Amino acid sequence: MRAQFSKLQVSNERLSQQVDALQQQVSGEETLKAAFEDYKRQQDQMVEQQCAE
Repeated sequence: MRAQFSKLQVSNERLSQQVDALQQQVSGEETLKAAFEDYKRQQDQMVEQQCAE
């Protein structure tokens, strides 16, 4: 019984580490996506200004 509990603790800890890693990855991807959208918006504004001139 004690060995099963120990295995569950290890399994739970591994899952927690995997969840943390995935959360960091998603956070990084969201940051990258926001930066890309900002860049795209700036490029669109530059093109609009050049076309207006």
